[in-house]
Amino acid sequence: MRIQKERSLLQTVAILGTEKGNGVTHLAIMLGNYITSKLLKRTAILELNRSRAFLQLQESYGKNIKKETSLNYFEISQVSYYYNVQIEMLGKIYNEEYEYIILDMGTNNVSNIDEFLKCDIKIMLGNLKPWKNKVYFQYIEDQIALGYAEKIKFVVQSGTFVDICEVKKAYGIDMSSAPFEPDPFLIHGCNFEFLNQLILR
Repeated sequence: MRIQKERSLLQTVAILGTEKGNGVTHLAIMLGNYITSKLLKRTAILELNRSRAFLQLQESYGKNIKKETSLNYFEISQVSYYYNVQIEMLGKIYNEEYEYIILDMGTNNVSNIDEFLKCDIKIMLGNLKPWKNKVYFQYIEDQIALGYAEKIKFVVQSGTFVDICEVKKAYGIDMSSAPFEPDPFLIHGCNFEFLNQLILR
């Protein structure tokens, strides 16, 4: 599936959310635009979920769909967006001339967790609001039990500084807060450092 990944020095980034509406697609677009415009790296974002958000994005921007065999994608600001991607399609896309590929994996589920753990950079996006934090805590505990927690970048979509500090101390993990950015295509300079830290290994 990933036969030329090492040769091309491709970096794969997976973003997975604990619940629907956590902002996985928003963060994926932010990160893709940062890598392309600031780091000047050829980047693709793959919609590996059933939200169909990318088709709505394509319609909003009026972009033409480019078709290559079974792969459908379009481009906005030099970032390639692949929609309706299935696991078996990854090998072909990985062998394209991309330097970064971001997997928008949507909500955590059994079908995509294995692919999430295979990626070079693994980002888990959750929520620390009192009525939503139990789901995030359960995921963290599961990954600690499996021995993967140290390899995952835990990001909070909503939570106070105190909440984040308490979780970091309780679980012994690294955790950061996603900054507010109303338009993922127009990133403020003050958020560059956060995005850069996400792709550091």
